Amino acid sequence: MKEKLEIQGVMTPFPHSIGIDQTLQVAKQMMQKYGVRHLPVQDGGRLVGILSNHDIDFALAVDDKKPEEILVEATYTAEPYVVELTADVATIANKMAHDHISCALVMQREKLVGIFTTVDVCRTLAQVLRNEAPAANVANEN
Repeated sequence: MKEKLEIQGVMTPFPHSIGIDQTLQVAKQMMQKYGVRHLPVQDGGRLVGILSNHDIDFALAVDDKKPEEILVEATYTAEPYVVELTADVATIANKMAHDHISCALVMQREKLVGIFTTVDVCRTLAQVLRNEAPAANVANEN
């Protein structure tokens, strides 16, 4: 029987996040600066959702406002897919594929500790197919 691969071993730790009261301009700048496609959204230190580059592009396409005029609050996706630090990667990847979810947010005692994106899924799959032990991602490429 194969050992369970826990998310803590392959997630991107300590993801950058954004406040709900920030603008899409700030979010775009953060995504560019850190080379990420997802930003967990927090309100007073509490996780409330996720903002993706797709969410930003969609908001800007349907709204006649500039990025500096639209708040994250109006654009983010509430109720993100959240998993515990010891959750099974196979279960998470299966749910992500089945429900077309682009990332899972990893929590420990109500604190955001990581993110697991489709890029992380592909990286982990490649390592498994090469018979390498999956390694934690130290670069933040979500």
